[in-house]
Amino acid sequence: MHHHIAVDGIGPRIRALCCRDGAADVAPFAQDIIPLHRHRGGVAPQEALRELRVPDEFVGVHRLVIVSAAAALVDVRGEDHVTNTAAQIQMFEAIGGKVPSFAHLPLLTGKEGKLSKRLGSLGVRELRAEGVEAMAICSFLAKLGTSEAIEPYYSLEELAQSLDFSKIGRSQPKFDEAELKHFNTRLVHNLPYAEVKSRYEISENFWQAIKGNIKIADDIKLWKSICQDELSPKIEDSELTNKGAELLPQEPWNEETFGTWIKALKEASGKNGKELYHPVRLALTGMDDGPELKVLLPLIGRLKAEKRLKGQKA
Repeated sequence: MHHHIAVDGIGPRIRALCCRDGAADVAPFAQDIIPLHRHRGGVAPQEALRELRVPDEFVGVHRLVIVSAAAALVDVRGEDHVTNTAAQIQMFEAIGGKVPSFAHLPLLTGKEGKLSKRLGSLGVRELRAEGVEAMAICSFLAKLGTSEAIEPYYSLEELAQSLDFSKIGRSQPKFDEAELKHFNTRLVHNLPYAEVKSRYEISENFWQAIKGNIKIADDIKLWKSICQDELSPKIEDSELTNKGAELLPQEPWNEETFGTWIKALKEASGKNGKELYHPVRLALTGMDDGPELKVLLPLIGRLKAEKRLKGQKA
């Protein structure tokens, strides 16, 4: 990200550079960090300067880029800026700044080809609204197109330490939204409990119980509500669930409670498999699937479980 820095007198000096005829010899891109551009040789400075001959266009855009980047050790940007780097090297020198090393990254492509805001390509704002974690986006994009496996990182510091420009490939990487969302689910399943607790205020036992059955972190809210808030049960087999309410053991409960209870209900009802488990799950959670009932039942508690099995709101 470029930051706006006010420097008196920079505009006239660069304007003069851009408007003069000809250009000094420059060896552009010889030190480019990305292997893709090491041997491309860049473009002639005159060609790069031609598009900057209009002073107003330059002052409005390129001056901010040059002044802010002059303080950087490495200027990381897309390969679509290769053609203007030669001119910008001269501008760095014109303001007396140190020319940074350049790293021109291959541009991402998508289903429609080049990703572009003008084409309505998916943006970070839309991904975040769909529940994709910020670190999932960063981890995925940082390793996409490299020779490294894409692994979840949970801090920017850790991710930054792992970056290696020499492992960036020559071809344009293809961004796949479905792959990112699958990767996001993998990252969510392994979120550190401390982070989950600060965001959703749940116990570690609750997190361990549900984390394998969520796709996005906000699914935690759903299961927290199912276990702790009032719910209108769905009764598929009232005879079975009423019998289940009668057979509920007294608390305290643990993960062994469900196995003991469902075995007794199986014997009492003569039912097994889906015709036994599905009506029970619907009554207790209102959902067709989800975390194992052996871990959910103690979280729901006897009072709510009994009422829900009887078809009562609880």
